[in-house]
Amino acid sequence: MKINNNIPALNSYRQLNQNTQHLSKALENLSSGLRINRAADDAAGLTISQKMKTQIRGLQQAERNIMDGISLVQVADAGLNEIHSMLHRMRELSVQAANDTYNEFDRQQIQSEVTQLKQSIDDIANNTEFNGIKLLNGTAPNHTIYNGGGGQTAGNVLSNQPVGSDGRFQFATAEGYPTTSLDNNQRLVFGNGSTSYPAIRVNGQSFVLYDTNLASSTQEVNGTHQTVFQVNGVEITQSVRIVGPYQDKYEIKYDIKNVSGQPQNIGMLYHIDTMLGNDDFAPFIVNGQPVPNETVYTGANIPSEFIVYNQNTGSGGNAEFQAHGILKSMDGFTVIEEPSQFAIGRYNRVNNWNFVPSGPVGDSGYSVWWNERPVESGASFSVNTFFGQSVPPSVAPPTQREEGPFELILQVGPNQEETFKMELSDVRTEQLGIDELSVLSSAEATQALDRLDAAIAMVSTQRSKWGAYQNRLEHILSNASNYKENITSAESRITDADMALSMVEFTKRNILNQSATAMLAQSNQLPQGVLQLLR
Repeated sequence: MKINNNIPALNSYRQLNQNTQHLSKALENLSSGLRINRAADDAAGLTISQKMKTQIRGLQQAERNIMDGISLVQVADAGLNEIHSMLHRMRELSVQAANDTYNEFDRQQIQSEVTQLKQSIDDIANNTEFNGIKLLNGTAPNHTIYNGGGGQTAGNVLSNQPVGSDGRFQFATAEGYPTTSLDNNQRLVFGNGSTSYPAIRVNGQSFVLYDTNLASSTQEVNGTHQTVFQVNGVEITQSVRIVGPYQDKYEIKYDIKNVSGQPQNIGMLYHIDTMLGNDDFAPFIVNGQPVPNETVYTGANIPSEFIVYNQNTGSGGNAEFQAHGILKSMDGFTVIEEPSQFAIGRYNRVNNWNFVPSGPVGDSGYSVWWNERPVESGASFSVNTFFGQSVPPSVAPPTQREEGPFELILQVGPNQEETFKMELSDVRTEQLGIDELSVLSSAEATQALDRLDAAIAMVSTQRSKWGAYQNRLEHILSNASNYKENITSAESRITDADMALSMVEFTKRNILNQSATAMLAQSNQLPQGVLQLLR
């Protein structure tokens, strides 16, 4: 029998401490509802759960972002819906004005309503906004965006000086595509444009622009280079700007107005002498096939686009340095009026209004025609086309990083790359081609019908785009909600306490704690037996 060390008491004390610790942890789990209250409870589980909590909170905010995006889309669609209604009314008025039972005074009253409707369209386009973001007038949001594919970031693909002071074409590349190496600082037209001859046709007579027809030297306003010409009572405003998702196309637009005091028949011919870098005989590809001989395309045979390539950088569609022309509307490029004729041929032959193909192309160029049409005094029409660079199919397209005119980005997920890009709309009357719409005569009213049909189609395209955005965002929202639910469930299984199991543990430790306390009291009585030996 020993009295210096009471081993049974020490053992009971140790068991009591352990039971007290387990009882305290069980109480903590029951009071917090969590299985992991500190890193020591489950180090690996804590790390996993914190990652999941980051995703959950990110998804919660992403859901709110998506709902904000849907609200933005609905605001834009509401504005477009009203513009659609006004365009239908304007077309109805044009049909009315085309009827010769109305006199000049009647048509002036109709024109008054048309003018008011045009102003209302511009008001809606300029004032429709969501949280200060203009949705329908092409105003650029204040942030940087990414476009395009997996190549390097695109910089200044094209030269930002596309025309000279006299309006002559100086189309050229600047840095070219970052994914190609043979297109830096290369020309797209011959020389300084002195062999490119756009021309206006007035009452059956053709007049080349430039030279004595120059009315106002080129002025650059917000990236658009405008030159004004005047020929036989016709004012022609040539506007050239850089457009496209990679900023790799020039849009060449002509606003043509009859400023004489009488009706005139007016048509337009756009012509350039193509030269890609050092290749003045650069071949054309149309519908995937080379065009070795001079060719004219009319009506439905006019292609939507064509390729011109530098023969020294490869063959056919695989050439590294290519130019690209667009003749009909396609993704991101809106053609106001489809041409009546397109031709490829020798540069100094194909610029003739009555061009007839003859032999090989040779020193290449191309022309685009818009037929003569009657234009009343004070009336106008607009035409446009696109020409610039093209990414070869064998080369990765660049990634465009730029201040995004027409771009809006929604963060629709918890991670950096989970974004949704939306292209804003520009439905001002100028963009729709109806800013100078006139119904003051039967002929003008008839022409207005075609322009209004095109405008209605453009607005329909924009509404379809916004509707597709909303449908897609609703699916993204549904997926985000399901994702959040599932990841929350997984995180719960890691961190949440099983209350029933915790109660079992609490009951067990409580009983063991009471038992250990009783046994400690008993073991403390054991040394009392030594006193019996000392009597």
